[in-house]
Amino acid sequence: MVTELQLKRRMRLQAYFLGVLAIISAVLGIVFVALGGLPDKRFLRTGEKVPGVAVPDDFEITVFAMDLSAPRYMAVQPETNVLFVSDRGAGRVVALPDEDGDHVADKKITVLDGLAVPTGLAFHNGWLYLAEASQVSRVRLDEKYEVVEKQIIIDDLPAGRNQDEEISNMYALLIHDNELYVTVEASCAGCDETDSRRAAVLVYALDGSNERTFASGLYYPTALAVNPVNQQIWVAVQGRPGFSQDVPESLYAVQNGDFAGWPACHAGILADPNFAGGCESVLQPLVTLDPQGNISGLAFYANPDAPEKYQGDVFVTLHGGVNKAGKQVGLGLLRLDVDPATGELVSDDFEYFGEGWWLSEEPGDLRGRPWGVIMSGDGNLYVSDDDAGAIYQIRLKN
Repeated sequence: MVTELQLKRRMRLQAYFLGVLAIISAVLGIVFVALGGLPDKRFLRTGEKVPGVAVPDDFEITVFAMDLSAPRYMAVQPETNVLFVSDRGAGRVVALPDEDGDHVADKKITVLDGLAVPTGLAFHNGWLYLAEASQVSRVRLDEKYEVVEKQIIIDDLPAGRNQDEEISNMYALLIHDNELYVTVEASCAGCDETDSRRAAVLVYALDGSNERTFASGLYYPTALAVNPVNQQIWVAVQGRPGFSQDVPESLYAVQNGDFAGWPACHAGILADPNFAGGCESVLQPLVTLDPQGNISGLAFYANPDAPEKYQGDVFVTLHGGVNKAGKQVGLGLLRLDVDPATGELVSDDFEYFGEGWWLSEEPGDLRGRPWGVIMSGDGNLYVSDDDAGAIYQIRLKN
């Protein structure tokens, strides 16, 4: 059994090597571009449009920040509207202020570093909450983004994505009604978990006390968001690999005590004969998406200046993948129509709001991989790309 200290050392070493590889890749990319040997598939420039990526005519998508190392989860500081990102490959959290309002981060300020694969972020009452390795911390920052207080509030989360605890976990964070919600992945594609907190959404008091399981049977929950109309908690869940059929990606609205079926049932419809119970009486997803699309981000849209058809809609990022037929699927930003009066999905249809990251039919031939999406207080959407090491801003055209 891997000890907690060994796990954290291993994850910090993993973060170090990811950062080194990202630096080497960036240097080689610059050299190849200078020699004319690399097409414009990854050569991003801050402030300019993302090459090859299309969004609706009312909007534009530009590069807000770049030269990051696998950025994934984001949070917006309410008081300043500054974007924060967990730079997973570099083991740090970075603030990206845009003080002159030119739609480009003025600088990258390292708020915390030496972290063991940082993931979920959330702000509440002056605290920045951060998930990493097997713990959640919270910090207070001064006006220069320097840490003035730090508390480890949870130190025993299930660690690792497999039973040997060798692959770092991903924890999404959400704060709602003065409670802290934390997602925890399964330790395997299909097994009876020994830790009931896995494949679940956990909930805590804001100081990390009073742990309980809020919803369970969710194989790989990657993102959380609150529906602003009906206050439901929505969770994005990736479909398990290695099953006899392609398992769809799923989007759920969860309430306290809900059970979504894993490992006996996938996406509410696919029963695994190796486990008892099947799909009877399990929570059904709101919508299912292409299998192996790797759903990864979730945000509700709120900009009163945007066309009415977008108001209250939900945006979902797909990290992309290859299904059993060898077909590339996912990889983009989806929009699903939500009734602004009820907060319910109008239908299970969706549109690609942002697409163009695939370059060809060849697996792996891409210009980037969107991971997270977040809405800022000034009405812009931000999308993190952990493959290109960039943050994109999507905003209304002037």
